[in-house]
Amino acid sequence: MYSYIFWDFDGVLVDSEKYYFKVWKKILPLNIKFNDKMLIGKSNLQFLKSLDYSFSIKEINDIIKIKNDLILKKISSLLMNNELKSLIITLSQTCNCRFKITSNNSKEIITKYLVKNNLCDYFEEIIVPNNFLKPKPSPSIYEFSSKNLSKSEILIIEDSPDGIKSAKLSGIKVLNFDYLNFNNSIKKIKNKFSLNKIN
Repeated sequence: MYSYIFWDFDGVLVDSEKYYFKVWKKILPLNIKFNDKMLIGKSNLQFLKSLDYSFSIKEINDIIKIKNDLILKKISSLLMNNELKSLIITLSQTCNCRFKITSNNSKEIITKYLVKNNLCDYFEEIIVPNNFLKPKPSPSIYEFSSKNLSKSEILIIEDSPDGIKSAKLSGIKVLNFDYLNFNNSIKKIKNKFSLNKIN
C-alpha cells in the first residue's frame, strides 16, 4: 500500500490545459505557430524556447508575467471535479495517505487553486522548479520530493510525457492520468488502494 501520492497539477488536479492554449494564443504574436500538445507538461520557459522565434530575456520575462497573471485569475476561480475531490479526501481519511504536489507550474497558482477548493490542509508540500530544481522531464523534482522517504511507498500521478519520464527516471512508480478518460483514471487510482467506491 502506498503511503504518499505525488500529484501533478495541470491535467491531473485541474483540467486546465485548454486555458493555457487560449492564453498563449492571446498574448503571443500572431505569426508564431504552435498547438496545444506543445504545451502539455512544459514550464513557461520550456514552451517559449520550443517555439521557432527568438525572444529577448526582457520579452520572455514580460510574456511570462502576463501569462501567469491571466492564468492565475482563471485557475484560481475553477472548482475541482467533485469525484476527484471526494477521492482525495477518502484517500487521506480512510487510507491515511499523504500528498504532495509536484508540478512545472508556479506555487502561487497552485496555492490559489487549493484555497479556492478548501484543500490546503490535504497537501503538505508544493514542489515546483526553482534555481536548484530543474523542470520535468528532469527527475530532480521527484528526487527532491522523495528525499528521506521510501520510494516503494510513493505513487506518482502524471498526465504528460515529460512528467511520466521524470517519474520513471526517479525510480518511482507512476500512474498515467487522462482527463479524456477521467472515469477510468479515477478507477485506476481506486484500484491501487483497493477502494471499490467513494463514500
